[in-house]
Amino acid sequence: MSKTARPDSEPDPVDYIASIFRVRQRMLPPLRQIALADCGVPLEQADILVELHGVRELGWPEPEADPDGYVTYRALRDALVHGDTLLSRRISRLEEAGLVETRKASRRKGVRTPGLHGNALVVRVTAAGSRKIAPVWLRYRELVNRLLAGVSAAELRAGMALNQLIESRLKSSWLTLPDELR
Repeated sequence: MSKTARPDSEPDPVDYIASIFRVRQRMLPPLRQIALADCGVPLEQADILVELHGVRELGWPEPEADPDGYVTYRALRDALVHGDTLLSRRISRLEEAGLVETRKASRRKGVRTPGLHGNALVVRVTAAGSRKIAPVWLRYRELVNRLLAGVSAAELRAGMALNQLIESRLKSSWLTLPDELR
C-alpha cells in the first residue's frame, strides 16, 4: 500500500522503488534457509558461484566469458546480485576451497576487453564449484517458482521490463542530482 496515496489512485514511483528494497530484504531469509541450506557457502560467495556456473554449465550469455569459461572481474562484478564489495577477497576464498580458478587475463584478438590491465585476473568455476552450486541453483529456481506461482507471463515481462529500464538508467550517466539537492 502506498505511503503517499490511496490504493485506487495512480501508483507512486517512489513506492515502486521502495518495494524493490523491501522485496530484497524479505528474500534474504528464505534464500539462506532454503536455497543455501547445507551449502556451506555464504550468500555473497554463492552469488559468484551461481554466475560462473551459469556461464560455464548453463550457457548464460552474461557475464561475458572467453571460450574457456573465464570471466573478467569487471564483468562478474556487473552481474552480481548481492554486492560486489570485497570481490577479490571472496574469489580468493573460493579459490582456496577449490571452487573457482583464476589466471592472468590475456588479450585475445577480436575480443573486447575494456579496462583490462596488465595484472588483471579472470575467474571461472571449477567442476567442484559447479557440483556444489548446482543444487543451490535448483532450490533457488524452485523457491522463485513457488513465490511467483499464478503470476502471468505478461506480468513477469512487464515487471522485468520496468526493472531493466531502471537498471539501464542507473548505469548511464543521465542520472545527476539537480544543484539544489546537492
